[in-house]
Amino acid sequence: AAEVAAADKRRAEDDAARAVAGAEATAEEQRRAADAAVQAEGERLAAEQATAHVEQERHALAAAEVAAADKRRAEDDAARAVAGAEATAEEQRRAADAAVQAEGERLAAEQATAHVEQERHALAAAEVAAA
Repeated sequence: AAEVAAADKRRAEDDAARAVAGAEATAEEQRRAADAAVQAEGERLAAEQATAHVEQERHALAAAEVAAADKRRAEDDAARAVAGAEATAEEQRRAADAAVQAEGERLAAEQATAHVEQERHALAAAEVAAA
């Protein structure tokens, strides 16, 4: 009976050792699973951050493209304004030239009129002298 009890005790100790080993293995698997879950969550968060960074870069690029287009439009507007001012200045120069020419022609006409008037007086004086 003592041998049976000793064998039962050994079997019970072996069962207990296997149960402890199984529990330790289960605890190790759970620890590994928890570590893997933590790592997966870290990777998910890193992917989210990368996605957010890409989105920020897209927004920054879009804003830069809008700013570049605005700058090009402003440069085009400035070029048109300069061209308009140059055209206006050219028109004003031509108008001033035309005014100077018209004034010259007016003075020439005045001189011609004065010369005709002198000729009339000279003719009248000659007619008086001849009479």
